[in-house]
Amino acid sequence: NLFHKKFSTSTKNLIRQIPNATSKEQVYDLLKQIEDTNDEGIKEWLSYYQQPYVLASLNKYVSNVDHEIWNKSGSDTNNAEAAHSMVNREGKQLKLLSAILKGKRYDIRCYTTIETHDKKGVPYTHRDKSDVKRVQNSIARKTSRTQKNKESLDDKLPKSSKKRNLSPSSSRTSVKSKKNHEREDILSDNEELLKEIRKKNLELELKEKEILLKEREVKARIAEAEAQMIEAKAEALELENRNKC
Repeated sequence: NLFHKKFSTSTKNLIRQIPNATSKEQVYDLLKQIEDTNDEGIKEWLSYYQQPYVLASLNKYVSNVDHEIWNKSGSDTNNAEAAHSMVNREGKQLKLLSAILKGKRYDIRCYTTIETHDKKGVPYTHRDKSDVKRVQNSIARKTSRTQKNKESLDDKLPKSSKKRNLSPSSSRTSVKSKKNHEREDILSDNEELLKEIRKKNLELELKEKEILLKEREVKARIAEAEAQMIEAKAEALELENRNKC
């Protein structure tokens, strides 16, 4: 850690410029300037950081990694550490071929999870966040909201126990109100039919999505079984070679 080193401030500033250098020549020029400082312990520091694989991790112009990939990758090792811990679940201290096959199987599983999330909206949490499910949830919310509003309106309306004497004018209005009610009933029936049709369409789409997901799961399992077969064959070959020896 540079913070705990007993270098001078100017030397530390030169070291901090290495990751931001704009060319390979500038990196080596900075290393030469650091060497010329002759600070205590600087030779040991240079002997380690001038190694090709270490220096390549400090600056993208020294590294063989593509610049676009370098810029997209993080400046810490958090992702690598997380991937390392997850891969360890497949096994430790494996043979070379077994490790390669298990790593491939793990990569296929991760890729399938990512692809399913991107295309179908189903994340690793097994919650369906697709467009179809969102529409379905919004319909359910609307129906529950309208039902609650109706209940609240019914509670607010006064319950009159007395009946009024109907006059001719009131009878006419009652006829009109009946017609209006009939129209409203017809409209509501049509709306309900449309809702049912939409629900059926949504159910069909959901079933299609489920079938596609099941097909992908089957393919993933087949690939996993094939990988296990290859691994078993490889182990059998190794045992045969050992017995021959």
